Amino acid sequence: MVLARFHAIGVAHETAVRSAFLSLLDSCGRQFDWTLVPEWPMKRGKNQRIIVDGALVDAYHLTHGFWESKDSQEDLKREIDQKFSTGYPREKGQNDRLVLDADLTQVDPLIETLTALLEYRPPDYVEWETAVAEFKDRVPDLATGLVELIERERQTDTRFKQASTSVT
Repeated sequence: MVLARFHAIGVAHETAVRSAFLSLLDSCGRQFDWTLVPEWPMKRGKNQRIIVDGALVDAYHLTHGFWESKDSQEDLKREIDQKFSTGYPREKGQNDRLVLDADLTQVDPLIETLTALLEYRPPDYVEWETAVAEFKDRVPDLATGLVELIERERQTDTRFKQASTSVT
């Protein structure tokens, strides 16, 4: 484990921690078909732009988590408060609360951290996924009804018949 090796040789600065975690997050994100995009830019407000250290992004450009690298020497609570005060996103922040502050050089806390990040689903994503699943089941019936309506109108409505033949 890279973080443990860094710790063993006394390396704890943010850039080293960042490179190790970036590689790990990238690998984990791929299991969900997400891409870890380092230095993800975001507009906040009219003229404010921030850049998070990384974002897990799906094929539809939806973000599934943001990542900010911090080393063990920093006060995590203070850093979080400072980032939020400058406009960093709260919407993927697990209901605006600190979920976990753990020693990521240890395997179990690292797994717990990654699990919390990767399994979290914002309520609007859950609602969207439910709506998509329900709509997907209705599409065949809706398509059949539409075909029947078009055919009925083609048979009975002269204007519709003329319009549909002029299009083809």
